Amino acid sequence: MNNKAFMLCSVLLLSACGGGGGGGGTEKKITQPPTNPPTVSITAVTSAPEQTEVVLTPSISFDSSTLKSALWSQVSGPTVDVVTGENQQASFLAPVVKVQDGEQTLEFSLTVTDNNDLTTTESVAVTVQPINTNPVITTANIEAIAEQSSYTFAVEATDNDGSIASFSWTTENQDVVISDADKVNASFTAPQIETSVVIDFTLTVIDDENGETSKLISVPVNPVVSGMLVGTEFNPVNTNSTPIEERDVVIYDLVSNQILGSTKPNTDGSYSVMLQDSASLLNGIKVSATKDVIIESSETPGEFFTSKETELEAICYSEERHSCNATPISFLVARVLDFKEDISTRSQAKEYLEQALNINLSTDPFLDTANNNGIDINVIQTALLSSELTYTGWANSVLGFIEGSTEDVATMATYFTNIDAARLGVIITSNSATLIENAFDIVDFTATANLFGELPDGNSGIYNYQWELPQGHDITVENDDTTSKLLRVKLPDVEQDTPLTFMVTVTNDDFVASNEITLTVKPVETVDNTIPKIETLKDAIFESNSDIVITASASDGQDFASQLSVSWQQLSGPNVTLESTNNFTLSFKTPEVLAEAEKLVFEITVIDSNFGAATDTVDVYVTKVIELSAFSLNDTGVTDCGNYAFDGGAHNNNVNCLAPVGSEPLPNNQDAHFGRDVDNNDDTDGVAGFNYSKIAADGTVLSNDATEWSCVLDNVTGLMWERKTSAKDIHGIDTVFFYFDTDYSKNGGRPGYILKDPETNEPILDINGKEQANKDECSESEAVCLTTEEFVAETNQENLCGYADWRMPHKTELMSIVNYNAASIPTIDAGYFPFTKSAPYVTSTGIGEQRTVGIYETRKVAMVHFAAGESYYFNKNFIGNSTASRRIAARLVRVDQSQPIHAHGDIIDGKQTFDSVCNGFETKLYPQLPLKDEWSKMYCSNMDATNEACPDNHKGLSGDSTGKCCAYTVETRENQKDRAIWGSGDELEVLDVELGSCCSSEGCRGLSNGSFNLDAMAQ
Repeated sequence: MNNKAFMLCSVLLLSACGGGGGGGGTEKKITQPPTNPPTVSITAVTSAPEQTEVVLTPSISFDSSTLKSALWSQVSGPTVDVVTGENQQASFLAPVVKVQDGEQTLEFSLTVTDNNDLTTTESVAVTVQPINTNPVITTANIEAIAEQSSYTFAVEATDNDGSIASFSWTTENQDVVISDADKVNASFTAPQIETSVVIDFTLTVIDDENGETSKLISVPVNPVVSGMLVGTEFNPVNTNSTPIEERDVVIYDLVSNQILGSTKPNTDGSYSVMLQDSASLLNGIKVSATKDVIIESSETPGEFFTSKETELEAICYSEERHSCNATPISFLVARVLDFKEDISTRSQAKEYLEQALNINLSTDPFLDTANNNGIDINVIQTALLSSELTYTGWANSVLGFIEGSTEDVATMATYFTNIDAARLGVIITSNSATLIENAFDIVDFTATANLFGELPDGNSGIYNYQWELPQGHDITVENDDTTSKLLRVKLPDVEQDTPLTFMVTVTNDDFVASNEITLTVKPVETVDNTIPKIETLKDAIFESNSDIVITASASDGQDFASQLSVSWQQLSGPNVTLESTNNFTLSFKTPEVLAEAEKLVFEITVIDSNFGAATDTVDVYVTKVIELSAFSLNDTGVTDCGNYAFDGGAHNNNVNCLAPVGSEPLPNNQDAHFGRDVDNNDDTDGVAGFNYSKIAADGTVLSNDATEWSCVLDNVTGLMWERKTSAKDIHGIDTVFFYFDTDYSKNGGRPGYILKDPETNEPILDINGKEQANKDECSESEAVCLTTEEFVAETNQENLCGYADWRMPHKTELMSIVNYNAASIPTIDAGYFPFTKSAPYVTSTGIGEQRTVGIYETRKVAMVHFAAGESYYFNKNFIGNSTASRRIAARLVRVDQSQPIHAHGDIIDGKQTFDSVCNGFETKLYPQLPLKDEWSKMYCSNMDATNEACPDNHKGLSGDSTGKCCAYTVETRENQKDRAIWGSGDELEVLDVELGSCCSSEGCRGLSNGSFNLDAMAQ
């Protein structure tokens, strides 16, 4: 506007000045000055990466005109789409430029025309730089695959600014060959492995501009175990019940017992299991085939639940993992490993069975019928069917026979083999665990003979031993004794590793059997004097004021004939007078102990002729004198009688005792004829003769119809019992405990399964310096994980029912609340003891195993099973396995009496007691418990020996008992050594008796009938 104004003023001035005088001159024409074309400039980056937006911003100005048009055009370079916007601004996307083509220059021009049609053109150049984006590799989640299986990679590769030129797969695993390694979806076959591995692969992708991307792709590979279940159809319990494909096959690590995998078998019994991540076959594996069994609830009769029962097992090692077949024979081998602490490998277990049974297990007859080595699988099938055994029962019977807990050798032969003739098997064991020893070492070999099969009449069972030594070697034998069960030798000097074979031949009146064992002797450069070896001294328990003898033994490490000097000294405890201190026999009188047990420690020192010395100590616990006084016991709860079943009539154990005497008379003096079940039969305070009171949490005695109570007082015995509940706490029905007792004055030297350092095998002590229980079965989710010792402590801290003197019950105490007439399980008065499991409950009663006269070691504790009322044993050191836990139910007790109640043979304060119950009567019997008619064939009467109603094993054999018939309720368990035996004059045979009768001139008298003095029972 200013310019225009300026131009208009110029025109007016010129017009006024043009007239020369007067106004009559000629008019002149005015010419406009020329207009300038538009002015244009462009602002833009001079260089830009490919695939980025570039903006071209113009600046346009005019002198006196206006914009008519503005036109953008591309002058040179790769063609792009130019987009115009407001104010004549333009933009474009930098094109893709390949690296190999270098930078590219794009030139653009802007032509601007004004309203006078004047035009200006301006150019701008932008250089585009090549930028390559590397390819992108995408993989899906890769799950573990099985060894020796094929796998194809599921991978995608993309290039955002070009295309893929090549693929390359590589791996450093020498056992893997990659197929189609130049394709995106390569494949490979997993190698055979013993331990789970992760195989790493590298995929390298190159695009068309040589851009490269590599990615590590890992594939987990797990071992596979496969095989067959063979022989399940022989088990009568399973026939027509559980189809084989509904069983479970579980794989366990042989050492840690950790589950490695599981599956269902096929209809033909075959199975295949890919193990879990991090699985290893290096320890060996155990394959366990289980089936579901239906069990009636002990808490709610009529309700049932499902439990797992092991049917077959097999032990396999890495090289056998694809043919790990479970058969009855492999199950038997696995059972040996479970129950024999000194056997740790499958080969040892097989050798043990071969030597004990005199058979050949080089092949499995269930797998190779052509080479059955005399083992007839049809005989096994017949035994299972005829005896209604499961494979577990069959295996336990075979092992029980080997260990001597059954004498039914004829039956055992039919359980296992088709060879009718009896046989003699021989096992050789050694104190050398590896059978590799140095020259001059002393080694023991022990031969154990077993007879089985149908024995000839008059067979003595007395064995003669003859050892044969390796020839050509200077072997010293202790006492020159090669005709005993034990052979102790000093190994000879050798110049190189030398195998020596020792053979033993065992004979008796009818049989001859041989076996051999090979040991490798390693040379030694020098022979140093070896200190004497003192045989381990076991701790002992004695009563006060007892004359005792402790006998030690030692041998010289180099020479059996070495002269050894011996000395004893007392290290701690109340001082006693040692009668002799310079020989292997230590004699003294124990001090008087009135309260807690006293511990006395003695040390023995043995010095050989070369002045090599060895020491050892022995702990002697001295307890107060145990006095058994008269006490009251509950009756059995049995209110039914049994008849004679004369004249072909049906025997019945559930007869009303008041039934009239007819053609089927009732024997007199039966259990139901005597005791509280007759004299005090009042069901308002407990069934039959039981008399209970309900106790509140604060100790208050409640009415019998109370619905809430915490304890139960037995008004007959004076015992107060813990009541179980449905809660998930220490008093809950399903809560189980680890047996553990750290009181060495009472535990017989065995506290339980001890927590040990896995490397040193030494106990791991708690903050108080005490041994701890191994609780590795517990999981973090469990609310209760206690030992029985901790259970007692927590209950006393709780002050249950107002008392803090709760303890574990003795076996006889726990059996006193068993109702042997219960119509259903559990065998207890459920009105006072609800939430009782039909299962074993552990006690504090140890089971004595005598080593020397008067000294007992208790490896086991008694349990009372409330499914049948029977008592049997639990091994304190049981480590648990795939089918059995180390934990067991427990019920606590307290008593106001000064002495708890005991039965003949109980372990009291760590020592086994023997009194004069039925002294002088030889009665050996193995009855079942009278819970069901088919379980009981017991009579108790004055019938003489000619009466068929009295079984032979119920007849007295000496004194006034001769020919008289007695019935007993004793603890029994099939295939166990620890059956109850009353032996005349032989305390070593007496293990335990619960309830029963004594034979006398008056007939049979029941122990369960009221109060009595044990020492007077034989009168």
